[in-house]
Amino acid sequence: IPPLDQTDIEAMRGMSSRAILKKHRIPLAKLPYLVIHYQKELGREIDKLGLFPGIREVLLELKAVGVKLGILTSNSQENVEKFLQARELDVFDFIHSERNFFGKTRALKHVMKEEDVRKDDVIYVGDEARDIEACRKANVPVIAVSWGFQKRDFLADQGPTYIVDSPDEILEIVMA
Repeated sequence: IPPLDQTDIEAMRGMSSRAILKKHRIPLAKLPYLVIHYQKELGREIDKLGLFPGIREVLLELKAVGVKLGILTSNSQENVEKFLQARELDVFDFIHSERNFFGKTRALKHVMKEEDVRKDDVIYVGDEARDIEACRKANVPVIAVSWGFQKRDFLADQGPTYIVDSPDEILEIVMA
C-alpha cells in the first residue's frame, strides 16, 4: 500500500470500506493480515490517542443512570482495554472484538444474544457505514457520529436512524 497523504485520507472518509479496498487494489484475502498489522501498530500508538471532547461525561452519565454499555469492534480487545484503562474509563459491561471485518451484522446479533439484550433495548453508536448497514440488517436503531472515520454527509447518505455532531446529542437520544 503506498503511503497516504492527508488528501488521500480525507478522500477515504467519503468512501465505503469496500471502495477503499478496491481503490487501493487490496484483495479481500489480504484483509485479515492488514487488520492484524493495523492492530499491532495501533497498540504501539494507543497512548497518544485522545477521547473526543465530551464523550467521557456522556459515558459516565449513561452508566450512572443504569444504561448497559458495550463495545463491538473490529479492533483487538487488548487495544480497547488498554485505551480505556489509560483513560480510567471503566464503564463498559462488555467488549466484543469481531475478527470478521465485514461480519458486523452476525456479530451484533451474537452479542445481543450472549448479553441477553433485546433489540428493542439497543441503540448502537457507530462512525462507519458498516455499522449502519449491520444495524439495518439486524433491525437495530443506530446513531452515526460525525466525528469518526467517515464524513457526516457520507454517513447521512447511508440512512442511520440518527446522526449527531456532539456527544450530548447521544445523551438526549438515549434518555428520551
